[in-house]
Amino acid sequence: MKMDEKWIRAHLPKDVRDEDIDVFSGLYLDGLKVMSYGERGNPDEVHYEAKNEEDLRWWQLETICHFVGKADMTRTWRWYRDHAENGHWLYIERKHYDYNAIEDSRLPGFENFLRNLKYGFTAQEWEKRVQRIQGT
Repeated sequence: MKMDEKWIRAHLPKDVRDEDIDVFSGLYLDGLKVMSYGERGNPDEVHYEAKNEEDLRWWQLETICHFVGKADMTRTWRWYRDHAENGHWLYIERKHYDYNAIEDSRLPGFENFLRNLKYGFTAQEWEKRVQRIQGT
């Protein structure tokens, strides 16, 4: 898939700019349409349809933000299992934490994704995306 790699890397946080960003396996461009190959002989499907080149770059950046920085496991949980009593787990709160959640393994990746987006997206572009999701 054609990418403006220089632009994308410039919009990523410095600590992940050198990571592999080839995350579009199984996708190709047909003009401004991002297509996915058909599954087991089915026809190819439109995965995303960009309005223009700029919209395509922002979509690619958002997609890449899901994948970069996943190896960072330096965060600690606010709550963690300490011991069980009467068949129930008891939790202890850490004095220093980054997450306000109880053992959801998806949260570190989601937090990392949001941090990457916050770095790369302008307030105007972020607002456009939120409005598109809300259907306004």
